[in-house]
Amino acid sequence: MQHQTPIGPQDWIRQTLDACERPLVAYAQRLTGNLDVARDIVQDTFLELCRAAPADIRDRVTPWLYTVCRRRCFDHRRKEKRMTPLTELRLADQTSRESEPSGGIEQADDLAAVGRVLGSLPENQQEAIRLKFQHGLSYRQIAEVTNQPVGTVGYLIHAGLQTVRQTLRA
Repeated sequence: MQHQTPIGPQDWIRQTLDACERPLVAYAQRLTGNLDVARDIVQDTFLELCRAAPADIRDRVTPWLYTVCRRRCFDHRRKEKRMTPLTELRLADQTSRESEPSGGIEQADDLAAVGRVLGSLPENQQEAIRLKFQHGLSYRQIAEVTNQPVGTVGYLIHAGLQTVRQTLRA
């Protein structure tokens, strides 16, 4: 049995940055509507990670990062005194960037339809669904990020997906 040497704080932060930076930027961009602002917020989030005690957050670093990032995004939105809605134009642009070019027109149309319906859901349902399916967080992690009970997270995801299914069937 090999003995593993614990990694130092700088290596841990570097590994966390490598693993979490891109998804956090995407998350922050969805919340702020602006890639440059999202990058600034994620940079501030990682600066806060550098100041935090690794022992306090090492076991829950992912939800901790999303929580800090989310709080900073909401602070930014309050500061700007406006909310950027998810418009069909932005959604179509995002869908075209995320879909595979070889997937065909039908798949792109299906993704665009799902995206439009998802964009019409209440913001708290959109956020819970995106954190679950785009960012791979567990219900417990989503609850920690959004400061909601786990049962509420489950309800938001269930109700949102049910609405998406019903709307797409219609």
